[in-house]
Amino acid sequence: MIDSLEWTEWNHLNDMANNVDREICQQMADLLARNYRSSNDGEIYSNPELEYLISKKSTDKIALLCSKNYTAFCQNKEGKVIAFGLLVQNERWEIKYLNVDPDYKGQGIGRRINSLREETAKAQGVKEIYVESLLFPGTLAFHRSNGYLRIPSPKPLYYTILMKKNLD
Repeated sequence: MIDSLEWTEWNHLNDMANNVDREICQQMADLLARNYRSSNDGEIYSNPELEYLISKKSTDKIALLCSKNYTAFCQNKEGKVIAFGLLVQNERWEIKYLNVDPDYKGQGIGRRINSLREETAKAQGVKEIYVESLLFPGTLAFHRSNGYLRIPSPKPLYYTILMKKNLD
């Protein structure tokens, strides 16, 4: 199944793209919202908190991040984005927005995107990578199973925890 998907990488770490495909970015924003809602079940975040978190990940924000960072995504045969994730360089290297359509979870798609991001980071000479992880149990378990450990955050975090992985 995983090999029958169309895999795409946008690597704009060293050169900002003038534009990215906004339709793809809209699909990413829609997938993120659907994934957050299906992962929450009203137990981790209140509905207003969840809607606030989703509102911070608009199509415009995703398009901006994709235009100056590394993005990996895959589409099904109909061209629908079913998974995506980013590698972002700010004050530290971070992985962001790993989202897999709930209908496609458990097939290794998230692990493959995570591996692509980590390989790209290693190629840039990165020795450690961070994630501000949401508190969904499945999300935390995924990061732990991929070698990320919780660390103290240098700044207050309200909806996430900070995790780190050594890449060497």
